[in-house]
Amino acid sequence: MPATAMPEATAMPEATAMPEATAVPTAMPEATEPPMMTSETKRLRFATQAPWIEIVLPWRGGSWGSNLVVRTHMEPLIDVHNETTELVPNLATEWRMINPEEWEFTLREGVPYHKTGPNADDWGDFVAADVAHVIARNSESNLSTDGPSFRAKFGATEGEVMTNVEIIDDHKIKLTPVSPDVDLDLTASSQYGNFLMHAKAQWDAQGIEGSEANPAGTGSYQLVNRQLGVWLLWERVEDHWRQTPEFEEFEILLVPEHATRLSMLLGGEVAMTEIPRDLHPEAVSQGYKVWSTVNPVTQAFGIFGGGYGEDTPEFDPDMPSSSPLVRQAINKALDRDAIDSEVFKGVGETLYVQAYHEELPGWSSRWQDEFDEKYGYDPDEARQLLEEAGYGEGFEFKLWLMQFPGFPETTAITEAIFNYLREVGIDATIEEIEVARHREAYVARETHGTLHFRRTSFTTPMVVTRWYNARPPTGSATAWEFPVEQQAIWDQAFIADTKESQNDLLRQLGDWKFDNFSEVPLFWLPGQAVVDPDVIAEYIWPGNVDAGFDHFEYIKAAN
Repeated sequence: MPATAMPEATAMPEATAMPEATAVPTAMPEATEPPMMTSETKRLRFATQAPWIEIVLPWRGGSWGSNLVVRTHMEPLIDVHNETTELVPNLATEWRMINPEEWEFTLREGVPYHKTGPNADDWGDFVAADVAHVIARNSESNLSTDGPSFRAKFGATEGEVMTNVEIIDDHKIKLTPVSPDVDLDLTASSQYGNFLMHAKAQWDAQGIEGSEANPAGTGSYQLVNRQLGVWLLWERVEDHWRQTPEFEEFEILLVPEHATRLSMLLGGEVAMTEIPRDLHPEAVSQGYKVWSTVNPVTQAFGIFGGGYGEDTPEFDPDMPSSSPLVRQAINKALDRDAIDSEVFKGVGETLYVQAYHEELPGWSSRWQDEFDEKYGYDPDEARQLLEEAGYGEGFEFKLWLMQFPGFPETTAITEAIFNYLREVGIDATIEEIEVARHREAYVARETHGTLHFRRTSFTTPMVVTRWYNARPPTGSATAWEFPVEQQAIWDQAFIADTKESQNDLLRQLGDWKFDNFSEVPLFWLPGQAVVDPDVIAEYIWPGNVDAGFDHFEYIKAAN
């Protein structure tokens, strides 16, 4: 099902291919000059949903929350260009893969950290020791999305990390992962999310308490105040080395209710918000504008709970969704065209296999060719598959409903799926739970007999399958985990010494996911912000960053 333009809002541009790992030094672009104007609107206010854990340090939670919140005041070594979506120099001016087990980064000189706290403590300039510090904190963290990957690449403790990090001087660092890594440029970029630079000097002097109270970053905005779970406030950094924002202040308000966020926009309390697409026409009819990401920002899909390997003690052969026939039946019970039209207002692009897109590594056109046959809407065939699996009389099935920032349609999707499953005889029920409660359940491996819908990012399947299918300790296996044979293939891909060999292995994994109905793939979706055009003239952000919204410093003011 091709993407269709949203009549009231901006259409989603075509996705841009992710660049290959940099094998030669990358040219350093000229730093941007400060803007010629300052907005008459002093404070830009943005209402959105809170991430599952609110963080101000990058290794203290999920990469989505890190890119949404922390990236506002901290920066990556390698950025994603807000318009071209390519990897571009940032705090690293150039980088090169000497070989898959040896990468060298040249760091930007003269970038000062924010002066923090009531005494305006000075933490000096960004240096190589800060890179090693952030790697170590991620490796030690049990909350960081990318922690397992850092541990696999560099070790589990600061001591182990330092054996795989060579600080050549203050502005040159060499990373030597314990196994081949052709994706270290992605690790160092904002596509990962937890690898944002923090001042080691602050950590050494103030530890976790001081660093969280007044985090020292190098971003275009400096975090100055916050009320946990309610709002965060930043002030712009004048004459910032890269991009001085046009708004003097930026505030994120964490508002869970969709209708409340719309009301705040229409009432002039905020100039930008995120609301379900079925509310867009009301805002557009009153003169508000919708801006969309360059790339798709989100892949919407369903996760079957209890998808544990047959070789594990948690595997339950009597759980209905343990049968591939049941998983196929659930997929064929869904009218994706209707869901796209009614819930997403036609902006969805078919997701053929969770984690895979034709512009990303590992793609196979076979999945697109066979999708209608294997996944297409056919309630009669869905009932037949259930009968064949031994569940002709149906079974009880729980739909978990969770809210995610960057994915305001969770409720509408879950309610639609509920109705489709009931139509083919599955006794579905809906239970609202917090994301933190789900995290507890999957950590305890107690998610049997459930299905929930969520979003994840437009980035390489190497990363996404690590989050959802690869087994611990390197993977998180929050969805259907790979069987032993496929896990071995994933392990080979993780340490592949060429992009070509990694792509071939990723394609094999995609074949397994497609043929075994490991998830319920729905759509690729753009990130969309509804803005007041009297305040915001332009907002262009890439999409292939693990966040629904980012690059706030590039928002252009209307006045």
